[in-house]
Amino acid sequence: MKRCHESIAAVSLFFFFLFYASLFEGTLFPAVAATADAGHAARVVAVRGSLTVERTAGPEPLKPGDGLSARDRLHSGKKSTAEISFADGSMVRLAPGTSLQIVDYVYSPGEKVRNAQISLLSGKVGLSLRELPEYRENGFRVQTRAAVVISRSTEFIVAQDDEASHDSVCRDGRLAALALQGRIVVLSMESLEQPVVLMPGMISFVCGPERPAPPRFATRAERGRLFAGLEGFFTSTGQHPAHGPAKDGPEGAPPGGVNR
Repeated sequence: MKRCHESIAAVSLFFFFLFYASLFEGTLFPAVAATADAGHAARVVAVRGSLTVERTAGPEPLKPGDGLSARDRLHSGKKSTAEISFADGSMVRLAPGTSLQIVDYVYSPGEKVRNAQISLLSGKVGLSLRELPEYRENGFRVQTRAAVVISRSTEFIVAQDDEASHDSVCRDGRLAALALQGRIVVLSMESLEQPVVLMPGMISFVCGPERPAPPRFATRAERGRLFAGLEGFFTSTGQHPAHGPAKDGPEGAPPGGVNR
């Protein structure tokens, strides 16, 4: 058991240094796109029920095929789910009653760069990230008020439990993260120097300013709760069917990439 804990600690430290530089390059906080509109960051691919977006003109209903850009804030209805596909082929499903914002997205196949950040305001999301092993910059971040989850190419779930905010310790709500394929890194916003690495099947929670709970394998009940609303989204291979074959200019994205 002691060796197991030491191994997990060593892996956590390795991944912390791997991601540390990118954490402080402005990617944890809202960023302004540096160039003119080169294309949509993502597109809606499926809606079951209702999905709306908040923009300067006010809320608008969304349907499959609609484009999405950085700073768009999405809301799924209480009994609705929706899926969006980013320009690189990564997929995100919004569970019922979920609100998220596309904070920043840079995708440049020519420069071998993909950096994405979404902010989970409430609810739950499932992510199936496109594998891009040859990319020199490759990170996908999901941020809540209390924590951030980072990955490169994997499948995982992130849930924001606002009901926990009634607890003074969990004033910013409680985050739950479950790794399904590959590894993910979980960090508290107030203790970035103490990351936790989750292997497939592992779960961790972040409550208030404390560091993430030690990783452990999720119980059947925990998996059931986190999978609710995400049924049929994940695959056993770690690749969503909509990914398709890798190519430098995915359908709906310009060949030069996207910087939004």
